[in-house]
Amino acid sequence: MASMAKNALQEQLAKAGLVDEERLRKEDRRPARPRRGGRRRQQRQADQRPAPQASLAELIYTNYLPRFGAELDYHFTEGPKVRWIAVTREQRRALANGEAAIVAVGDAYELVPRDVAEQLRSSYPDALRVLNPRSSSRR
Repeated sequence: MASMAKNALQEQLAKAGLVDEERLRKEDRRPARPRRGGRRRQQRQADQRPAPQASLAELIYTNYLPRFGAELDYHFTEGPKVRWIAVTREQRRALANGEAAIVAVGDAYELVPRDVAEQLRSSYPDALRVLNPRSSSRR
């Protein structure tokens, strides 16, 4: 039935002079492409792959150090710019001793423990902003 509609359409196009007979014969010889499944399969595969930014944000926001009561500014450089993040005294000490790190999520900065920062260093190195070497001295 579809071939009859196809032929009727082809005849109308040929009568109107929009398509020549030779081109129609070539089109008839081409194998039909499968219409279903290709796009759906690609979409399913794309949905199953984790979005990089989503898993980055998930890793950070499930492990970040809350900064409630932060009274100090911790300054750091990002390229030529000086940025800052509000921290508590304990968090400032942890940053200085290499026990905590500053990471970027979009336009925001968060504090995470060193082990999370090490994971980020291997999978998302651009997100890591500050990770000082470990220091054994405590002030």
